Amino acid sequence: MASNVPIIIKSFFFILILLNIKSFPLAYHIRTVPLILETFKNRNNNNEDRDLFQATESTYSVLFDDLDTNRHMNNSSYNKVLDHARGHFFAASFANYMWNHKVVIMQKSVLMIFNHEIPPFSNYSVYTRILTWDQKWLILTRRIIYR
Repeated sequence: MASNVPIIIKSFFFILILLNIKSFPLAYHIRTVPLILETFKNRNNNNEDRDLFQATESTYSVLFDDLDTNRHMNNSSYNKVLDHARGHFFAASFANYMWNHKVVIMQKSVLMIFNHEIPPFSNYSVYTRILTWDQKWLILTRRIIYR
């Protein structure tokens, strides 16, 4: 039956799938596998000499399925990107401590301030750093800069 479908329709659906690949079920979780592997790789590194307030850079691109009807990055896409950048920050900064003490990272709240839009298909970086902490919470700040 599949041989009766014209090649133009097959090509259209293939392109449609490629353009929306990040929106498929489990795509977010598959994208976190490299973070888990990075944490596993860095578990024996001694990060104690690392500056606690040093920012960690994560780079991303605005793809087709990140866009909204106004042709800029959708506001809901920021949460996924910032969550991924937070995982990258912890994997780079605290992998050894997290591995040895079985730390669970939970998010308490989020405050987002939108200063400008990120245009379609542009590259941008998320800089994550520690703002402050207390006995229970670690407060991070993230800044998105696009080029």
